[in-house]
Amino acid sequence: MARIRLTDQTPADAPSPHSMRIELLVVELLNDLLGATGRDVDCVIDATLSRLRKIGRFDRIFLYRRRTDDSFFSAGEWVAAGVPASRPEMQRVTQADLPMWFDDLLAGHPVLVPDAARLPPGSREQALLAHQGVKSSLIVPLRHGDRTIGLLGHDSLRRRRKLNRDEQFLFQSVARAVATLLTRAEAEADLAASQLRLSATLRAIPDLVLEVDGDGRLLAQHSSAARAILPLAEQAVGH
Repeated sequence: MARIRLTDQTPADAPSPHSMRIELLVVELLNDLLGATGRDVDCVIDATLSRLRKIGRFDRIFLYRRRTDDSFFSAGEWVAAGVPASRPEMQRVTQADLPMWFDDLLAGHPVLVPDAARLPPGSREQALLAHQGVKSSLIVPLRHGDRTIGLLGHDSLRRRRKLNRDEQFLFQSVARAVATLLTRAEAEADLAASQLRLSATLRAIPDLVLEVDGDGRLLAQHSSAARAILPLAEQAVGH
């Protein structure tokens, strides 16, 4: 088995009461995520994905972020009571760790594992999920444009999970909202940093800046000095 995609699954099952409940609760989560600002991104994502774990009846939800060298690191994890944390050992996930799935995830294709015991024996993916006690898993790429910026994972450790297409779509929708919020928060942080740099630059500029040409003639003046010196500078322009 080279890869497992959502598109490989059977047609959607008839909606169950649990699926309908998931749909209503996911809509609430999406509203919370899309209404958040960059300032409270960490708190909103933490609360939202903690609720998502309970709504989806998962034992572990994890959030990975992508580095510039294409490796991933665990940026957050939400686990049920009695479930061991995997975050400490997942601070550098590379293609060598997930050779069957890595390229698909970078390309934006979700990976669904209904039964980890049916993964190819001896594969790195089978060994990793067995080590973590995972029986079923859904890993959804977080996308910004055509780039994967992270991964949102849903693990079931206590029982195998069969997610129908509607449920898969809902969890992908949450991943899209998480990616949007993370991207917005980064853009806001970059803008704030840019404004701080500009403010520091302006504070460092002298009170009076004179522009001169190659012959030494004054072309223009830029000043934050007292108005008393401005007429003198203006009279000198062109001389």
